[in-house]
Amino acid sequence: MTLAEIDEILFKMKNAHDLTGELKGLLRKLSADAARQIVERLKLDITFDAADSRLTNLIDERTAFVLGEMQKANYDGLREIMLEGLNEGQSTGQIAETIDAYTGAKFNTSPEAIARTELAGVQNMTALEVYKQSGATVKIWLTARDGKVRPSHVAAEGQRRALIEPFTVGSSQLQFPGDKSPFVEDWINCRCAVVAE
Repeated sequence: MTLAEIDEILFKMKNAHDLTGELKGLLRKLSADAARQIVERLKLDITFDAADSRLTNLIDERTAFVLGEMQKANYDGLREIMLEGLNEGQSTGQIAETIDAYTGAKFNTSPEAIARTELAGVQNMTALEVYKQSGATVKIWLTARDGKVRPSHVAAEGQRRALIEPFTVGSSQLQFPGDKSPFVEDWINCRCAVVAE
């Protein structure tokens, strides 16, 4: 197998859209469930508009981000394994074993972290949209208030912002807990919540 053939296969993997519809559907369901729970818990007298373009655009952006990050990480890792194997004269079987070990290690941990991050992010993103539709004007950052909360989130505890203004969390400006920024350490595996008044 040539380097060009490897790159062609991995390019196709990197640009596959097979999971897009499934992930988008899952995030929309999580969002609708979160909205229903918030409206019931707060006894809000609103009918939440799950088709609001702001929310559907945010879900589309999250879907693209998650799939892009997963595909990029897999593409880069697999390409490196194959190139190293070829350069070291490994057999196809040896390279395949290395790939199996890589994907096994990667996918035994990544889905859990991705699921936890996305679930919390979608719930908080939806909560913010419910608050906007209900007429709230201020949002507040709340942590899980336990020993596992990272220092930058402890520092963000109780921050109050107008609904359209971001919270300052570590090196990031985040609209809600689980919002994305270039500083992954500020949002991955976040268990914080946004509330409003």
